[in-house]
Amino acid sequence: KIDDHYATFAALKHYNASSTGGAHGMYGMGYTYFDKASGKELNLKDFVRVDNNLLKLAESMFRKSVRIQANTPFEDTEFFFEEGFYLPDNFEITAKEIRFIYNPYEVSNWANGMVAFSIPLRQIKPYLKRAV
Repeated sequence: KIDDHYATFAALKHYNASSTGGAHGMYGMGYTYFDKASGKELNLKDFVRVDNNLLKLAESMFRKSVRIQANTPFEDTEFFFEEGFYLPDNFEITAKEIRFIYNPYEVSNWANGMVAFSIPLRQIKPYLKRAV
């Protein structure tokens, strides 16, 4: 699905699924962004400045969405961030928020499926590098 209503970029939403036998199939959803003027693919770093303050905000929003207390280590949960919490390059921009999506097995087990959380634009605005 192509969304080109943005002034300077367009988004391509894609979904894939496969089954090769075994216990269950695999699936995932992704977003790819392109600059309208250059055609260059855009990544998260082209939209936001990712620094420690943003990561703290994002981790707080993630923990709230999956109901993990702030002081609970991830290794004591069903979520894994072996090298520390990170924002995926898989995200959806809406009129009100940026929604970050981790596909199955990316940060949790298959049974948890896609894990997503959102940060309202009003909270992420200080980190924006591009108008959304």
